[in-house]
Amino acid sequence: MKGLFFILLLLLFHTRAKAQQNDDQLQKILDDWIQTQDEQTDYEGLLEQLYLLAADPIDINKASAEELRSLFLLTEHEIKELIRYREATGNITDVYELQAIENWSVELIEMILPFITIEKVKPEKNLWQRVKSEGKGYLLWRTDTFLEERKGFNIEDVDKQFQGNRFRQLIRIRKSSAGDYSFGLTAEKDAGEKWRWNVQQHQPGFDYYNVHLQVQNKKSIQNFIVGDFQLQSGQGLLHGNAFGLGKGGETINTIRRNNTLFKPFTSTLENGGFRGVASTIKINSKLNLSGYLSYKNRNASSQTDSVGNNTISSWRNSGLHRNENERNGRQQITETAHGGIVQYENNTTLLGIQFQNISFSKAIKPKPNLYNQFAFSGKNFQAASFYFSKTISAFHFFGESALYKKYVGMNIGLLAALSNRTDWLLQYRFYDKQFVSLSGNPFAESSTGQNEIGFYTGLKHQIKKKHIFSAYADFYQFQWLRFRLYQPNTGWDALLRYQYMLNKKTNFIFQYRTEEKPRNSSQANIAYQINIITKQQIMMSMQHQASDSWKFQTRIQFAQVNNPDRKKGIALAQDVSYKHKFFTMHYRYCIFDVSDFDARHYIVERDVWSSASLPVLNGQGSRSYLLLQFKFNKALSLWFRYAHTYLKNIDEMGSGLDATTGNTRNEIKFQVMVNF
Repeated sequence: MKGLFFILLLLLFHTRAKAQQNDDQLQKILDDWIQTQDEQTDYEGLLEQLYLLAADPIDINKASAEELRSLFLLTEHEIKELIRYREATGNITDVYELQAIENWSVELIEMILPFITIEKVKPEKNLWQRVKSEGKGYLLWRTDTFLEERKGFNIEDVDKQFQGNRFRQLIRIRKSSAGDYSFGLTAEKDAGEKWRWNVQQHQPGFDYYNVHLQVQNKKSIQNFIVGDFQLQSGQGLLHGNAFGLGKGGETINTIRRNNTLFKPFTSTLENGGFRGVASTIKINSKLNLSGYLSYKNRNASSQTDSVGNNTISSWRNSGLHRNENERNGRQQITETAHGGIVQYENNTTLLGIQFQNISFSKAIKPKPNLYNQFAFSGKNFQAASFYFSKTISAFHFFGESALYKKYVGMNIGLLAALSNRTDWLLQYRFYDKQFVSLSGNPFAESSTGQNEIGFYTGLKHQIKKKHIFSAYADFYQFQWLRFRLYQPNTGWDALLRYQYMLNKKTNFIFQYRTEEKPRNSSQANIAYQINIITKQQIMMSMQHQASDSWKFQTRIQFAQVNNPDRKKGIALAQDVSYKHKFFTMHYRYCIFDVSDFDARHYIVERDVWSSASLPVLNGQGSRSYLLLQFKFNKALSLWFRYAHTYLKNIDEMGSGLDATTGNTRNEIKFQVMVNF
């Protein structure tokens, strides 16, 4: 997953050493961000989005403050210093020049390299000439499978039996030039899905496709996309389809959402994004107007109500269509969406108003559970919001207030650069229990911006270059019932993280996280009792660069949960990496002993470029993988990945149709990529 991305950087900066450094920086970002896990989040989808973000770097000379914030890596002070430097000296001509920016360390520059580019001034050409001679492109093919046969392939029930072969297949092609153009296509078939050629059922071969064409900065047209796109505006209360994170080892930059507006949607998350046309028009130097129209079939579960109407009871977000039961939910409902945004922006102020209208071909009618009494129902949705950000000296204010019917969702915050080494963030959120956001992604404890009041504060402080302290605390209240929660209640969690850079080759990380949240009792003989779940997690990691070729990392994680009985889990992982000329190798061996699923562990694994692996470590056993990358020349790269899982004292791994016989599971993955 990582190697090829850094080959792209190698071609950009003409030095293999830089590409290898960026490889390690991207892995560090993943380790920092994916530290807080829950069962409601698709982390592999988030990781895939991160790599696709890295595949579409921004031009450091043209990027606005809002685009720079969208990297999640720069503080307000660092953004201000970059803009001040550009205004004083003009365009940055080389990556080494970034070191001349005040308070920009070498470590910071290495961290952002995967996400930026420096476009040279080029003679005027038409679009077709630029596509032929400028930008970077790639063609990718990937396949993966389990060596063990899953139950769904040989089950006798024809409605449950998988209809396709055991291999997942993915093809992706893309060509782009930062701030100019982008076009691409992604095609995917999951393991068990059948290759079909049925245009009437919107399946010409692969089970899922997305495609886009984007043109930017053409006179008054700032951005134009036709095909699949995503939209991030304000704090994500109405539009939050872009890559977004939340609480984790990075306590400041991932909390605030960023106003990036339209971007191509190239992920394999089938129910994500919009499909249609979107554009941003520049009215003058400070005012722009954006609009979009989307028409997309979505996966859902249907039902027939008491009077014979066919309605939708729930969304199906897995994207799996391997048997007749799963195919019955494929593209069950058509969503037509349109919206508009008016935005004013200058050097210190951003103001925007927006609206959204969504209509469905079938009525949404959730199952009548008490906890989802206020979930959206019906065929039409309308909402509007106002958002802002304002920088005054070292203080950056941001927020958004949205209205659905008469119900309010609100998110406001303050980010303060107390010094060039200290950042502090305060954030307050209020999402009415009857407020609904169908395509939003605001910061929240729950998976949706509904039925929650919360207050978050985060701090990050650096002492010289060797010591970095980070911390956050988040307090939240649920005004109504939730899934697995019989009554309104409160909860909180907090994190403390310390990183020590012994020298350029060795660093140490200690992290402690504690959480207290309510949940229904799971004891069968007790009805309607709420337990307060307390959880403590400790992570320690040491990384050492032994030479230019060899790197080692040791990581240990502890977890203890009281629910109300005490459960514990421990995981120990050893990583070894080797790099030499055209060959790269990553190996990990991990052992774990986890007494209950509540005490489970996650550790991000290296994978082939633009793919993600974040397995659940539960039970007693071991997990290992080997990732090999071969770079034959500037154009051709190849990856091979093998992963092995062993669990003690079990006869079956997995559950349901994905279960395999025995206590071991073996996965293989192969990827080829051609750069052009």
